[in-house]
Amino acid sequence: DYFHFLAKAGNRYACETVTDQVDTWLTLIVGGTAQASHDDRSPQRLDSYLEWEASTEQAIIVEIQARGATTGLYTLTCTLLPPAPIPPPVPAVRFTSTPVMTTTTALTATGKITAVADLPPGAVVLAIRPLGPEMPAAPAVLPIQLVVYYDVNNDQNPSPGEGIPHVSVLAVDAQGQRLARVFTDLQGEAVFNTTAASIDRLVVPFVSTWSVKVRGEPESLGLPAVRLPVFLPVTSND
Repeated sequence: DYFHFLAKAGNRYACETVTDQVDTWLTLIVGGTAQASHDDRSPQRLDSYLEWEASTEQAIIVEIQARGATTGLYTLTCTLLPPAPIPPPVPAVRFTSTPVMTTTTALTATGKITAVADLPPGAVVLAIRPLGPEMPAAPAVLPIQLVVYYDVNNDQNPSPGEGIPHVSVLAVDAQGQRLARVFTDLQGEAVFNTTAASIDRLVVPFVSTWSVKVRGEPESLGLPAVRLPVFLPVTSND
């Protein structure tokens, strides 16, 4: 047997057979294709039940077959089901407690203060642990840069190829005491990455009177072109 009706989009439907004579097989056909089927409601019942939701407006064909050559009377009912209820939102569970500090003992050997005396219901006992002295901030690294060069073109500025490599450069304080030492690289550049704020001057001991005061910006020392170097700067461990 075949039955048909028009289902509306978004509606839920249920089709069922009611019988105790014939073993029914209920099939839902949409667009010529079987979408779902159902045999027995339970081992003790021969009738069928099928429930679904229509995604679009569509013609529905319900096919009823008798299984096992059974015959008899049955009733087919197709009904519109109410929309599925939307569960209410689950309220957030709030835990409230009141921190209470009452009479306290002195600091113990572990530096712990524990609240004592009578506490109201729901009160939270506070345990206070000192964090210790404040950690000092890391000192800032002060880069100090110096270029040692031979002024071949006599322009009083370091040009490419004029840097003198492997020259010893000293960092001294205001009293002339040596604080650090580096050697110039292949471009004649010496860089001090230091946290010592007491550096007052950079000194190049290979040439007398060669020194420059530290002012927080890159500096340069150039040997005049009219005066040829009388030394070969060599890296040493002295």
